[in-house]
Amino acid sequence: MKGIFRQLNWLWFGLLGGFIGWLLFAVFKLLNFTWYYKLYTNIANQIGLAETSAGGGLANFDSMADDTVLGIAFGAGLCFALAWVEERGQPRQLSWGRIMLRTALGTVVSAMVFLLGFSIQFGGLVENPLFSGLITWALFGVAIGIVLSVGSSIAISRAVLGGLIAAVIAYLAYYGLSFLTTDFGLARLIGFVLMGGILGAMLNTVISALEDFELEYLSPSQYRGTNPISKWLKAGLEITVGKEPGSYVYVKWDDESVEPRHAKLSFFNGVVYIEPLAETLRKGFMLPMNKKTPLKNGDIIQLGRASITKFKYVEKRKTQETPA
Repeated sequence: MKGIFRQLNWLWFGLLGGFIGWLLFAVFKLLNFTWYYKLYTNIANQIGLAETSAGGGLANFDSMADDTVLGIAFGAGLCFALAWVEERGQPRQLSWGRIMLRTALGTVVSAMVFLLGFSIQFGGLVENPLFSGLITWALFGVAIGIVLSVGSSIAISRAVLGGLIAAVIAYLAYYGLSFLTTDFGLARLIGFVLMGGILGAMLNTVISALEDFELEYLSPSQYRGTNPISKWLKAGLEITVGKEPGSYVYVKWDDESVEPRHAKLSFFNGVVYIEPLAETLRKGFMLPMNKKTPLKNGDIIQLGRASITKFKYVEKRKTQETPA
């Protein structure tokens, strides 16, 4: 989960999410749930959309049901895969509860977004299929970004921006693909997988580029990687470092020098502080216990003189404040 490998992980899991979405959609179509199409016909009658839809009558509502099933399937597959890769990239213990929560939210929100998109097109607001589809997928990207920010290290503003950019690029690629083949099933399969990969890669690129500060894991070497800490600190929360499983900076490797609650990180007035609760060194010098010390870009943190655990504090902001 470091450097190019982190990017490839997000790309791969995005591709996997797209394939899972297509698989769910194909299974639903194969099972031919007629009750589902009748449900949407009744909804259309209740809200009066049938009278205003392009083409008249209820001719379009099988298509509406297909669109919402597509949204449900793709949202579920993509949120599951991307929530999984986000969890894998964190030093805290992997939580399937957080993954399934984001998957469930993504499923519900995606269905609502695609129903709204259908209403936009066939309700006469935007009849051009390219633009109505673009609006729908832009909303879908924003929704996916919001869902992925729930319970994760991803700040909501950055997740929304990443999801929006990714969804627009992915939709235009998918739309262009539809002109290259007459096999609609194949186009959907390739389109789903392609869109998942683009969404995964773009989300990671945008989010990583906008991160303000992070911890880089230097030692042990087999656990090298980065931990984005901006979201929680800027929300006013303290980050615990240690062996305690609930710690956000969770030391899951064997290191006898590290305590369950070894240190805390906090953010105040534009500056990140470290507060040692046990023996902690910065750049080889012992830090005063239970006292907040400001961190500067490039500071090496070691959790005890005999500890094998070392982090580097990395500040990615262009302007760095000087501690008061």
